[in-house]
Amino acid sequence: MAVAQAKNGYKVLFFTTEMSKEMVMRRIDAVWNGFNYSLFKKGQLQPKDQKRYFDYLDEMAKTPDDKVMLVVEQATGGISQISAKIDQYQPDIVYVDGAYLLEDEEGDEDNWMGIVRIWRGLHRLCLLKKIPIVTTTQSKDEYGATIKSLSFAKALSNECDVLGVLEQDEQQRNDREASIRFLKLREGDTLATVHMNWDFDKMKYNSIYKEKTVEQTEVKNVSGVIMLD
Repeated sequence: MAVAQAKNGYKVLFFTTEMSKEMVMRRIDAVWNGFNYSLFKKGQLQPKDQKRYFDYLDEMAKTPDDKVMLVVEQATGGISQISAKIDQYQPDIVYVDGAYLLEDEEGDEDNWMGIVRIWRGLHRLCLLKKIPIVTTTQSKDEYGATIKSLSFAKALSNECDVLGVLEQDEQQRNDREASIRFLKLREGDTLATVHMNWDFDKMKYNSIYKEKTVEQTEVKNVSGVIMLD
């Protein structure tokens, strides 16, 4: 999603909490250039792809910092770090991979309250900076998840505009496909499931088709954070 948005002219700020910045950049390079990731990370690209990759690196090296459309940062702090980097880079959209691992800057030993403060802080940033934040959490169910399946579900449902789950059944896993199924929308009551290619080797994640279902959902006066797992 971040690469697609950057290619379409939106400035993206991407925070990583679990993986190193270098690992995330390697994956972004593979997605951006459509490389086979298994070959790319082993240094086994075909000569024509190797040349294309080095040309891409040369082009990126010549790009001024203020013209870089996708910036990756290692998340080493909490909400104040996210806020400072938003001020620095002025992005159109922010991604936080694994926001539950951000630092609780109040240092409370109560894990639940710390997570609530993190989600609430991200929500306030959305309102203050007037940009969307997309972040991830974990689910207790690999397939067929509901809002209650998500870790810290109560805090999420209070602070998020949109909740969705990324899931695969056995057939999809064999076919290298996946689905994004939305659980909550703040505006409107039309929920959709998007079926897509999910090929990690070829870095192919384009949508195949979308199913729409109309369900009555509880609408709360909240803003800001999108959750995908």
